[in-house]
Amino acid sequence: MPNPDERATGRPCEDCGGLVVAGQEPVTAEDEPELVAKGIFTVGSEWCTNLECPSNYGLRGLHRVGVNDYLCLDCSMALSTPISVVVAHRRAHRGQSDSPGTYTYN
Repeated sequence: MPNPDERATGRPCEDCGGLVVAGQEPVTAEDEPELVAKGIFTVGSEWCTNLECPSNYGLRGLHRVGVNDYLCLDCSMALSTPISVVVAHRRAHRGQSDSPGTYTYN
């Protein structure tokens, strides 16, 4: 079900032509230290509503299913941002440390 805080942007996805939705995504000091230091705890984020779009598979092992929502492809757990929480879950499946920068984009 769509989040009421999300809105259609009126422009197509650059990757597939699908509908792009915009919303706010929470961030932590781990995600965006400079913004959090300034008291900013959300950032604008966009998501393509076409679930098969390559942009929704940008983080290895995760399927993006909403502006703030991901699905773990290993255990099917529904995850929500901040992204540091999502990535920490993913690292647990790979036996990687929780240090910054250990995740990779496809």
